[in-house]
Amino acid sequence: MIQSCVSKRKFSASYILPLDDDEVDRMTLQHYIFQNVWKSDFSSPVESSLERGAKMLDIGCGPGVLVLELASKYPRSHFTGCDIVANYPLQIKPENSAFVKADITEGLPFPDNT
Repeated sequence: MIQSCVSKRKFSASYILPLDDDEVDRMTLQHYIFQNVWKSDFSSPVESSLERGAKMLDIGCGPGVLVLELASKYPRSHFTGCDIVANYPLQIKPENSAFVKADITEGLPFPDNT
């Protein structure tokens, strides 16, 4: 009998893809492919909420393309990108955007219900 050891060990995430310009280009291209397929910036009906003012969290934001674009389009809302590596803009970004480096397998770095 083969026993799984997954439940016996703690999961620790690490970034397994390359962290270079080619990977940033790949993630950026992926964003634009999704945008083209959906004919929108997202696949769920959230636009009216974003127009009124909402908070959005992009987990696994990569280079932060979605956060930057949405923050520019919806100035009443606030957008936060979260990724395990700081591969996003640190200084030049819209005022209604932020980025947080965090390993979400350890929990979200925000207070509950925010």
